[in-house]
Amino acid sequence: MALERYVKPTEEKRVKPKRKKFWTKKKVLAMILVAVVLAGFYPLGHFPVWLLIYLSIVHRCNPIWVIQHQIRIQMEYRAALTRKIEVTIAKGDEVKEMTPSNVTEAIEIMKKYKENKLFQRMLKNEEVEKALFGESSTIQREVVFEGDTVECSHFLFFRKPLPVWMDDRVLAIKILVVNDYGMDWPGNLFHIDFILLKPIRVCGYHIREKRFITIEVQAVGYDTIAPRNYNATVFKTFATWECQFPNRTLIVINSPGSVHTFFYDFDQGKTYTLIVPFAELLKDNYIAGIRPSDMDIKVLEIGYVKP
Repeated sequence: MALERYVKPTEEKRVKPKRKKFWTKKKVLAMILVAVVLAGFYPLGHFPVWLLIYLSIVHRCNPIWVIQHQIRIQMEYRAALTRKIEVTIAKGDEVKEMTPSNVTEAIEIMKKYKENKLFQRMLKNEEVEKALFGESSTIQREVVFEGDTVECSHFLFFRKPLPVWMDDRVLAIKILVVNDYGMDWPGNLFHIDFILLKPIRVCGYHIREKRFITIEVQAVGYDTIAPRNYNATVFKTFATWECQFPNRTLIVINSPGSVHTFFYDFDQGKTYTLIVPFAELLKDNYIAGIRPSDMDIKVLEIGYVKP
């Protein structure tokens, strides 16, 4: 009889089924693709990202540089909306006390600063108008600050010009846009000028001549139609006065030039705290006043901030 060998049965090990990973390579790549597509439709300024990339390629520009430039513009716009004045010079009704109260005082201030070519040309226009119309006064209409709103193309001059720099801080003005005359993008043509006491010479891009030129300017400012890809756009004049004699002789007096940097937009009802642009060129200069164009503003506060 053969001996049967006893073999102990082995226990079967239960192998747990492996869970399928939710995030597979295909799903990850699909999510990245969706994110890229959605980011392309995200508005950066007035245009979606995909359109900015397309236009940059068409115009042979670096798309990365274009996107970075647009992001910087938006950051500057947001900063103007949220910036706080650190050292206050005037606020509320105190602002009006800093301005000439009547036309006689305004003319005396203009005569005092003979190095200011804008003042001298306004005085020249005043002489021409008085010769034609008697008591008519451009300075009364455009300079004397009445009420609490600085209207379009009117000046707000200070009795005593304000230094651009105070220690390590730059002059800033907080404004409220009271009226934008219903002009929304792409028809927003706003700009605001800071009138310099002393003129300076700058080099910038001239839109009409389509080249860089060096001119003398009496104002620095922000402009919604200045080319975005240049940090300085120059204009040979920013204000014009015309007078016609009975014999149809027309006298045209132009203000000195100005230099602007691009600003995204000025929306009605919003407040902006604007620092004086190109402040690095204005170490020993002063601001004699401001002038809004194509919008009415209310000056809420004047002071200094760190740039």
